[in-house]
Amino acid sequence: MGGGTQCNNRIGESVVRLKKELKRFMKLEELTPEMVHRFIDKIEVQADGSGRHS
Repeated sequence: MGGGTQCNNRIGESVVRLKKELKRFMKLEELTPEMVHRFIDKIEVQADGSGRHS
């Protein structure tokens, strides 16, 4: 019991961090490699060419 609360707290903390990052980068007019690295942890490409990111 209480596992859901921990999960909700982690999600909430992630949202707060994301909002801070977005506010920081919204002022910029171009996408830099640093921005991409901050928002995307990994990109997977399958043999058929399809992919996903996380």
